[in-house]
Amino acid sequence: MPRGWSHGDVVATAPDGTQTSTGQFQPNDIDMRYPLPGNIAVVTNFGKGQVLHINVSTGDITPVTWGGHGFAIGDVSEAKFYYPGAAAASPDGSMILVAGANAHRVMRIDLSHGNVSVFAGPPSELGAGTGLDGTRDGNTSFARFKYPDDVLFHPDGNRVFVSSFHEGAIRLIDIAADQVSTIYSGGAINAVKMAITEDGNTLVFTGYGTQNIGAMDLTVPGSYPVRIVAGKDLGYADGVGTSAKFKGPWDITVTPDGATAFVIEWSSYAIRSVDMKTGAVSTLAGSGTEEGYLDGYGLAARFKGVRGLTLTPDGSMLLVAEAGNNRFSVSLLSIFPGRSASHTTPKPLSQ
Repeated sequence: MPRGWSHGDVVATAPDGTQTSTGQFQPNDIDMRYPLPGNIAVVTNFGKGQVLHINVSTGDITPVTWGGHGFAIGDVSEAKFYYPGAAAASPDGSMILVAGANAHRVMRIDLSHGNVSVFAGPPSELGAGTGLDGTRDGNTSFARFKYPDDVLFHPDGNRVFVSSFHEGAIRLIDIAADQVSTIYSGGAINAVKMAITEDGNTLVFTGYGTQNIGAMDLTVPGSYPVRIVAGKDLGYADGVGTSAKFKGPWDITVTPDGATAFVIEWSSYAIRSVDMKTGAVSTLAGSGTEEGYLDGYGLAARFKGVRGLTLTPDGSMLLVAEAGNNRFSVSLLSIFPGRSASHTTPKPLSQ
């Protein structure tokens, strides 16, 4: 178990599928790296092509965009996302960036003016047709992406990282310079989802097809050295370094000090913890072999279809977006280190 953490209770704190129509909720990501005012986390709703706000304190869920599936920019009431991937609020809270996976773009939601535009990738006038994907670097309108899965702000607010399972690479968008560059081309770690330490010095990421966890040193611009922290083979086994096994590691989050990462997998039903110094991997909650929908203490809890997780800024809770259990639901599950969990009253999504 990582330093300072122990198994804790798991409780659902947001609506499940019994409270909303089937297909309304199918969360693909949750982010609270830079919380919006009011203790707000950002969720992408794959089922309806939306971006949502979730008040972590109350369970209130409100749409940020209303348009549904497709590709359309403009006012948030009409803008559409074509199966959105991850979303991330900027450090200053002025915008949300969305990995527009099937549109091969990074999209921007301007929270002050309530509109959606293309942040990087093919200009909007090219629409959402075929032939728009690629791996081209250059200025933000010239650059091309291939099904981007994740987007992440650096704490300085000027750098944005983009990753994609289909590329296995990590791209860097320098906002001030209006440039996109490839800083990791993939290979030993097939990059899919990312997290960053509070000091901005280390980027951690999952290798979905390569069954491992990586770390990139951001203090060495130009070379950005990468190391494998844990994992090598397909399977489910706790252990140290390459003796640990993963089954499609997907999303990842990291403690502010960078000491511990938490990982969910596409094909297992557990939350794993990774000591970023020693590479020791252990199971924090859930089961690697048994799925379900059950609140409980640590290993007694059950998950199904977990697609995203994030730490609250104070590091006291993990928030997990769960799409399984045949409910297409969003569940925020609080994992408290060594103490009981509290349960907030869920509110259904506003229509």
